[in-house]
Amino acid sequence: MNDHIYKQLIEQSPLGCSFHKTRYKDEGNPYDCEFVEVNHAFEKLTGLKKEDVIGRSIGEVFLENNKGEHDRTSDWKRIINNDEIKEFEYFHWRVGKWLRINVCFRNKDYCIMSFADITHERNQISELTKSNKRLENIIEGTSTGTWEWNIQTGETIFNERWAEMIGYTLEEISPISIATWKKYTYSDDVKQAEHLLRKVFAGEKDNYEIECRMKHKDGSVVWIQDRGRVTSWTPNGKPLLMSGSHTDITEKKKAENTLTERTTLLSEAMHISKIGSWKWDLNTKQIFWSEEMYEIFGIDKSTVIGRLGGAISSIVHPDDLHIFEDTIALSERKPFEYRIILPDHSIRHILAKTGDVTFDESLNPIFLIGIVQDITEQKKIQLALIKAKEETEEANQYLVNAQKEISYQKELLESVIENIPHPLSIYDNRGNLIKRNVAGREFYPDSVERKTIKDEHDFYEYFDLDGTMIPAKDLPSCRASRGEIVKNQVVVIRRGDFEQITEATAAPIFDEDNNLISFILFHRVITEFIEHQRLIKDQQEQLLKTEKDKIETLKDAIRVKDEFFSLISHEFKTPITIIDTTIQVMELICINELSDKAKGYLNKIRRNVNRQLRLVNNLLDITRMETGHLKINKRNIDIIYLTKAITESISIFALHKNIELIFLSAISEKIIYIDDEKVEISWPSDRPRNGSSN
Repeated sequence: MNDHIYKQLIEQSPLGCSFHKTRYKDEGNPYDCEFVEVNHAFEKLTGLKKEDVIGRSIGEVFLENNKGEHDRTSDWKRIINNDEIKEFEYFHWRVGKWLRINVCFRNKDYCIMSFADITHERNQISELTKSNKRLENIIEGTSTGTWEWNIQTGETIFNERWAEMIGYTLEEISPISIATWKKYTYSDDVKQAEHLLRKVFAGEKDNYEIECRMKHKDGSVVWIQDRGRVTSWTPNGKPLLMSGSHTDITEKKKAENTLTERTTLLSEAMHISKIGSWKWDLNTKQIFWSEEMYEIFGIDKSTVIGRLGGAISSIVHPDDLHIFEDTIALSERKPFEYRIILPDHSIRHILAKTGDVTFDESLNPIFLIGIVQDITEQKKIQLALIKAKEETEEANQYLVNAQKEISYQKELLESVIENIPHPLSIYDNRGNLIKRNVAGREFYPDSVERKTIKDEHDFYEYFDLDGTMIPAKDLPSCRASRGEIVKNQVVVIRRGDFEQITEATAAPIFDEDNNLISFILFHRVITEFIEHQRLIKDQQEQLLKTEKDKIETLKDAIRVKDEFFSLISHEFKTPITIIDTTIQVMELICINELSDKAKGYLNKIRRNVNRQLRLVNNLLDITRMETGHLKINKRNIDIIYLTKAITESISIFALHKNIELIFLSAISEKIIYIDDEKVEISWPSDRPRNGSSN
């Protein structure tokens, strides 16, 4: 295809396209590609005019002023040198777009490039990544366990927090299924949960929510708020997938129990301390008194009639009546004291307080509540106030001592940080070094001259275990300065002969308004550990090689054995075949010259020759069996006849040993489907030594 046709194809392409010619140095090595032709789509996509690029090189057009986090200089250079790269992504700084570039070399002198705008795709990926990160942060920040359940198969997926709530790791409770949840949940709560789930599956409820008890690894009870929702249904309307969360509400339950206990204690305390309470229904004007109220005022229940205060105003001390009436009229909520005169003429001191008004959902007032307490005895023991004052002074002294303790704990914390055996550095939100412990100062030689994290990055080189240089933006310190938590990132730190392998952990520190104020960088030196791991790996590889050599030696020995069996079998088979042939010649030439007894022996010889031949064949079959080539040749055989023949074939040997060998059978014939040659293998090798065999 000539250049004219290439240019036509480029111009008609809907994609941005360019046609290039390779530039060579004097010694014939390629060093750049020159623009020969670009289409209109290229101009529109890149913002570059044809007249601005034709005759210029890739380096001049794309590599100038394009440094920074989106630098793809190495990819361009590989294209210029005709390397194997076929496709890569490139951020075009001039128009602020991400481009996917495909390269096709027509030959070593010419190539075609196509350009596609993938900015939207990259932005979507970036947004999805941020969204997933936010979700992960929310789950991690709220310490929420998550679960997913395939209702039809029973398969489940739990996150690590789900298992941590009950004291386990996911690995400890694997394999995981819906049965795992049932195993660690109290059976009564499982029944209640299954009842709610059936309602959700039937469409009676949209969401599933229950508070249930689960069994902790240490034997304690963990209260879980279990929420979920069906997220997918089968085509026939059955629930398919369900997802939800586990929230540890053990502390909430403890608080509720504590509240219940305190309410009970409060009621008991009010009874013991003679504190009465009342509630006034603002709609019906009806007053409700506690039993203590009647006891305090010495009033019969049947006499409580009328407006609030009417039942007790008649027994209020005359000198205090104005206090009582003014407070009631003004609806004062602050505590006030007054005296009452009981029917026995005794005077009691009363402390009263009106509480807040309770409103309904429409903000209409419905109840007013209050309390009264007989404080007569308190008035009699004013000396207790002096003691209380002393206790207050002691409490103040305790606060002073507590402040001293806090100062001591702060100094202790600084001492602990200073003496941690691993390098630890603290930076402010601008990357300025605030503090570095002893191990850190030893780890970073001459670190006193480097005051910022940037100074450290410029002074050292950082690599991963594969030897790939880590960009500064991906180092744990830079990630933490952006608010990211980094755990156990392996970093190889080098400068000249200095090299250390570390596990770096970094964490940001925020103020109450979630503003970054500082971050911590912690290194754990693992150089010796990594070297040890590499040594173990080398030893394992050497051991594996040794084992492979042993296996090959064993295979050779087996092969020699098989060859030996095959050779011996053929050596046995040759004379046996000659004997068999001789018997056939005797039967053919002089059968009539033999006596009946000789003919019987001749038949026995033939049977034993055939049997011996079969045994040799069996020996060959063993070799075939080990190589996977053994064949079974079955046919219908009379097992009675076959067994009798085998028995008779050894009768002569039995007679020589004074053994009477007799074959008896209850049936005369039994046809079975077998390989008669293989039956020889199963015939007992240990012949009868005396007596008889049936």
